[in-house]
Amino acid sequence: GIVVVAGSLAAMGYSLRKTGQTDLALQYYNAALGLMPRHLGANEYLGELYVELGQFDKAKERLVVLRAACGEDCKQTKELEQAIQSRGGRW
Repeated sequence: GIVVVAGSLAAMGYSLRKTGQTDLALQYYNAALGLMPRHLGANEYLGELYVELGQFDKAKERLVVLRAACGEDCKQTKELEQAIQSRGGRW
């Protein structure tokens, strides 16, 4: 179903990001979010990509989505918060 497709797109984006292909990763994350705007993995990974690119405002937008989708204590929220903080992003 749609959940599997969105998850596969997010996973492909993750792999591309980890191999330095950020432009392609962005396309895959956006495709996943086009199918499921609140997909936890896609939002976390896209936020991490924005952190790596120094685009903290965009990363924080993904964090807002994650907080609304799964709360403060969810794994994806915490991991994106840590990524932002570790790279010097401020709240």
